[in-house]
Amino acid sequence: MKKFTFKQIFAFAIVTILAGCLVAAFATDNKDLVNMLVVALVGALGTIMTFFFKHEDGDGGSK
Repeated sequence: MKKFTFKQIFAFAIVTILAGCLVAAFATDNKDLVNMLVVALVGALGTIMTFFFKHEDGDGGSK
């Protein structure tokens, strides 16, 4: 069984917190807050995916 690394747990925590904030923000009428959280969530997901694709292929990502 593969153990989880710190960076995987940290990435999951960030996405979970942002998703939770987004769900809570939908209960409010503040559309600016919802838009800001959507942008933050998309940015976090993009950054995490880029980091994992760059660093998890075994050769450091440079060819």
